[in-house]
Amino acid sequence: MKVFEDYLSGIIIDMVEICLEYVEGKADKIYILCGNEDNVLSGSFFFKIHDKVVMKHKVNDVLMESEPKIDVSVDRQMQANDIIVKDVEELTKRCKEFNRDIPTQMKIVYEVNTHKLDTDISYDLKYTNTKNKGWLDTFEEWFDEIKTQENVV
Repeated sequence: MKVFEDYLSGIIIDMVEICLEYVEGKADKIYILCGNEDNVLSGSFFFKIHDKVVMKHKVNDVLMESEPKIDVSVDRQMQANDIIVKDVEELTKRCKEFNRDIPTQMKIVYEVNTHKLDTDISYDLKYTNTKNKGWLDTFEEWFDEIKTQENVV
């Protein structure tokens, strides 16, 4: 019989796998931010490739000339985002089923070479309790924070 943690692990693994597939395995690290705040499901991702932190639409900018380019079309970005949001929807369903609090935000960091996975789960409101902040602002703040932490040149 599956327990809640089994579902949670499976959902997180699915998110990581879709991002790894998106970048065709070329990332050093994958960063995923997703959540459910005030019944608004959200999710997006970015990468560290060749010591540079980049948004998903900019991955080709940091690939070596010898590396084949990756399809970063809006269509492909949306397909990956849709899967992450569906995973958030599944997590919400499982939280209700197991009488658990629904996370407002999950920060997932996966180190590709070491297979190290870190997940920071929050249940506090991040943006719906403010007038001037939205989901995208929260995502961009985390991107900027990671970019600074990674000491990107």
